[in-house]
Amino acid sequence: KENGVLIAWEKSAESDLLGYNIYRVGAGRPEKLNNEPLRETSFLDTEPGNARYVSYYITAVDASGNESGPSRELVITLRE
Repeated sequence: KENGVLIAWEKSAESDLLGYNIYRVGAGRPEKLNNEPLRETSFLDTEPGNARYVSYYITAVDASGNESGPSRELVITLRE
């Protein structure tokens, strides 16, 4: 947490995969954290905020720009 929250996921097997979008959910509203689809299978959120909990989900984007449905949300405890 000192340097941020590192999120990692398994690579999609889709042949036309362009990359991934990562979303942080705070106060019930998702916020996309990347401008362009990520090619990597990990992301470091250096500004997770001050909430007690934060959650994330990932989507896959294909070469045509179609975005998949969200992955299961991952909930992180930032402070006790």
